[in-house]
Amino acid sequence: MKTRQLISFDWALKRLLRNKANFDVVEGFLSVLLERQITIKSISDSEANKERQDEKGTTVDIFVEAENGELFIIELQFGNSLFYFHRLLYGVIKNLSNHLQSGQPYDEIRKLYSISIVHYNIGGVDGEIQGEGKDRKKVPDDYIYRGYSSFTGLHSGNELKLTVGQQQKYKKTFVGEIMPEYYIIKLINFNDVAKTPLEEWVYFLKNNRVEDGFTAKGLDKVREVLLYDNLTPEQQQAYDSATDRRLMDADALEAASVDGKIKGKIEGKIEGKIEIAIKLLKKGMSKEEVIEMTGLTEEQINQITNNQQTI
Repeated sequence: MKTRQLISFDWALKRLLRNKANFDVVEGFLSVLLERQITIKSISDSEANKERQDEKGTTVDIFVEAENGELFIIELQFGNSLFYFHRLLYGVIKNLSNHLQSGQPYDEIRKLYSISIVHYNIGGVDGEIQGEGKDRKKVPDDYIYRGYSSFTGLHSGNELKLTVGQQQKYKKTFVGEIMPEYYIIKLINFNDVAKTPLEEWVYFLKNNRVEDGFTAKGLDKVREVLLYDNLTPEQQQAYDSATDRRLMDADALEAASVDGKIKGKIEGKIEGKIEIAIKLLKKGMSKEEVIEMTGLTEEQINQITNNQQTI
């Protein structure tokens, strides 16, 4: 049976999934990820995304408020960023501070989850070797990571608990449970084998397909809401234009990467030749002999000579 074309999750987040009638999709994703029922109250732009106009082409951020008061930032990242982890931290700080007005008590700070769906390689163990001797083995990079704050004793190793009163108020046991949590889903590391509800969701996020037999919560709504044929002609045109721009951006990034690698190799070769030329000149060889042996120009040799004389 031919799989019908679905639109991408990022485009749907910007155009379709903020409609209350379609909350089932995001609710399904969050419920499967956190392994408990999440019911959404509202979806809007995240505060961090409103300020970062320069990253609109590579980042999609939404801010989700659940009925139980929990907050979620869902981010899809398409372009590489050296400061990616600091961006995650900034997003959490910005959104938390925005939802705590001046003068409000600290106990009204709500639990926030930062969920990143990343379309390129960020961090990872890179095939780290673990163990000793015959037990040594290569541990592959995972496709999903969870991060959170925990407070442990330097001597005892025990995790710091909330007081009895705090436990009653927050319905939590440890301090880290009321702190922000981070999830990073690295799509390129997923092997496309979907055996669990979470793997079915990651498969969809990576491939824009929901295969026959997938039963994860929310994917039935994905088949309906994200079906390309169900878009209006205007929506189809907007989606096609956005897809074309995304492909052109990807081509430009790839071309820049290739150019950078070629330039790096050329610069590396030149640096190597310069080092050889310096050694040959110190041994008393003439400029003409060094030019013939290294392939450098007379101007480059003269520059090397002048630099050596000023040291």
